[in-house]
Amino acid sequence: MQVRTTPSTAKALRTSRAGFSLLEVLVVVAIIVMLAGVGSYYVIQRYEDAQQKAARSGVTKVKGFIETYYLNYHEYPSGLEALAQPRDGAAPMAKPDELADPWGSPYQFQVDPEVVVWTQRKGKRISSADPAR
Repeated sequence: MQVRTTPSTAKALRTSRAGFSLLEVLVVVAIIVMLAGVGSYYVIQRYEDAQQKAARSGVTKVKGFIETYYLNYHEYPSGLEALAQPRDGAAPMAKPDELADPWGSPYQFQVDPEVVVWTQRKGKRISSADPAR
C-alpha cells in the first residue's frame, strides 16, 4: 500500500518541527545547571565532614603513638619527627604521612600533665581533649 502525498501534505511534512527550539534547550540546560549546583554543594559538605572525621581519627592515632613512645623510652618525644625516625634499631612508630592532618599540616601536641594532640582548620580546633563525637 502506497501513501500518496498531495502538495499540501508534502508542504506540511517539510514545515513540521524537526528539533528543539533554542528556548527549550536553554530551559533544559538551566535545570541541569541548578541540579548540578545543589548536588555539588552537598558533595562538598560531605567531603569536608569526612576530612574532619579523618582529622579526629588522626588526632587519636598520633596520641597513641606518643603514649607508646613514652612507654617504650620513658620520655616523651621532642617532636613528631621523632616518631617517624627509628630509635635503637627499632622500627619507627609512625610513617611521616600519618603525622600530618588531612589538609597537609602537621599535628600539634603538648604534654601538660597529659598528652593533648590537636589540629586546626578554618578556626575550628580538633583536639584529643574534646569529647568524641
